[in-house]
Amino acid sequence: MKNNLKIIVPIIIVSFGLLGWFVLGHTPKETKIPSSTPKTAEKIKKEKGQSQPISARKAYQIAQSYAKKWAQDAVLVDVSNFISDSNDGLANQWAFIFRSPQKGESDGYEVWIADGELSREETTPTRFLEPVENGWLDSDVIAQKAQEHFQGLTCKNYWYGLSGNTWQVKCSKKGGGKPKWVELSAVTGEFIKTWEDY
Repeated sequence: MKNNLKIIVPIIIVSFGLLGWFVLGHTPKETKIPSSTPKTAEKIKKEKGQSQPISARKAYQIAQSYAKKWAQDAVLVDVSNFISDSNDGLANQWAFIFRSPQKGESDGYEVWIADGELSREETTPTRFLEPVENGWLDSDVIAQKAQEHFQGLTCKNYWYGLSGNTWQVKCSKKGGGKPKWVELSAVTGEFIKTWEDY
């Protein structure tokens, strides 16, 4: 019996120690899954009047320089803004996701540009994202083309997303209801489809 206690007591102590470590001290690393759905804006402290919305292309020029430091072969795979209340295609914050063929799909790079400056950067998987076509139209041009399909609607805010060969523009209606989406060719701006969904 004494020999059994010599074995059982240390096992119990180690078990409680591991349990305590797991419950109290171990926090799993959060994995971010990229998506073409709108992202909520992070609160960034700013003084009033400093915000100057910019187009996706202007923000991309800033983001690209950081992406090239991450990987020389960085390829753009996703662009999205943080909800904008204007219909001109400009936003205070943009997020860009890049893939590196050399690094592989599981190790992508996301960079956030807020008010024309780097706001945040992190690694993210890019498995389901296709490279954005070269020569993509800027968000201000896409916004003009999308407005034709929002006629008669009063939109409280807009979201713009570019992935692969398409731009998606979402109009969240004042007064609620399902938002209206418009999908356009990223290179020509040609209308593809429209739908209403959350």
